[in-house]
Amino acid sequence: MGDMHTNIRDVLEGNLNKIIFTLSLPVMFSNLLQSFYSLADTFWVAKLGSYAIAALTISFPIIFSFISLGSGVDTGSSVFSSHRVGKLYKARKDYKEEVGHIFAQTLILLILIYLLLMAVGFPTLPFILKLMHAEPKVFQSALSYLRVIFAGSIFLFIFFAIDSAMRGLGNTRTPMKLVLASVILNAVLDPLFIFGIGVPKMGVVGAAVATLIARAVVNLFALFKMCRGDYGIPVKLKYFKPDFKVLRQILKLSVPASFGMISLSLGMLIFTSIVSRFGTVVVASYGIVMRLFSIARIPCMGISAAVSIIVAQNFGAKNIRRIFDSLHQSVKIGSVIMILLIVPLFIFSKQVILIFTSDPQIVKLSSQFLKIISPFFIIMLIRTTLTGFFNGVKKTYLSMIINLANSFVFKIPLAYLLAFKLDLGVLGIWWSYPAMMVATLLLSLIIYFLVKREILRAVEGSRTPV
Repeated sequence: MGDMHTNIRDVLEGNLNKIIFTLSLPVMFSNLLQSFYSLADTFWVAKLGSYAIAALTISFPIIFSFISLGSGVDTGSSVFSSHRVGKLYKARKDYKEEVGHIFAQTLILLILIYLLLMAVGFPTLPFILKLMHAEPKVFQSALSYLRVIFAGSIFLFIFFAIDSAMRGLGNTRTPMKLVLASVILNAVLDPLFIFGIGVPKMGVVGAAVATLIARAVVNLFALFKMCRGDYGIPVKLKYFKPDFKVLRQILKLSVPASFGMISLSLGMLIFTSIVSRFGTVVVASYGIVMRLFSIARIPCMGISAAVSIIVAQNFGAKNIRRIFDSLHQSVKIGSVIMILLIVPLFIFSKQVILIFTSDPQIVKLSSQFLKIISPFFIIMLIRTTLTGFFNGVKKTYLSMIINLANSFVFKIPLAYLLAFKLDLGVLGIWWSYPAMMVATLLLSLIIYFLVKREILRAVEGSRTPV
């Protein structure tokens, strides 16, 4: 009990630099580990040929789409929990019972979403893949891979429920440990199922089977421990009775977060479809850089998660000045981290690509793309940190608006304009990313200053905006 109080007191009153690192580093490490799922799959699957890399590449936007529904609930539930924890802690009331109750309602909601996905999403996979203009061999491999991933997504959704409760209390270490265990198990199983070592050879679909088994083992064990109270959060049977007031609050925050992320994935889907017009080699090149792009997002997501927790708890406790201080300090810390990442990626772009493939065409195109986008990663950091701030002040709909604009106002139109209208071809596709990053940041900054003015006016009027 004492440790949890200390963590919350630190978030509300302690040294900001220390608490930003304490909260963000485990999230960064978790996201790094999560990226190892796709990196490990890419590493092993690449040995099957360019068609296999392309199959994973066109699968990723679809996977991201349905995962976004669960991840959005994770975001909404953790913000709601954090806000309640900050409010109850300041009022010197018990907050652990509240977190346990919110966890149970979150799990119910995620199970319902999974059932809906299986009923509606699973049968439409072939139709969605046909929109990607994939070659026949790529199409079939991607379809088999996606069917297994879809079926096993319930185990990822269980993790989202546990993660939301932990983040609500400012505990980012336990989810990190769960991800670590899952990634290690996946890394061991991947070559076994892909190449048939001790089991039937499954090729591309073997990567999906390995992921399913790893997530099932780790997250079912974590759920057992959670319900037994091993993580310090009381979970009682009565909490699983649907509480429509709580569910409504979770949905209010989760739906915009989910749709914002879905808009990104739909944008990725359409963007990948545009890339597919240039052939399998370009798709494979794009896919490898996108795996590295996901690594560059790791510090961004870690800092954003830390900001979201700090801002939500302090917003609930009505520590308004601290929410802005935490944002400013997080941008400074995150910018330093991103510079340390950008420099080696830019200088050693070709060497980094050679880790994944030795195909000269893919190496040339991938290293070109990586050199173009890597200097702009710091812009992505600032924009993502602002998103965490918007989530923390319970304005997840603003994150949705920004994500919608990111994909459908900026990225896709710019790609079409540069690649086809200005006849830049593949180079136009590459340059659409930096252009999108700059435009999205400018929009985010405009929205931030409007929100800041609203909050400060509300404080001056002795009321807290909802």
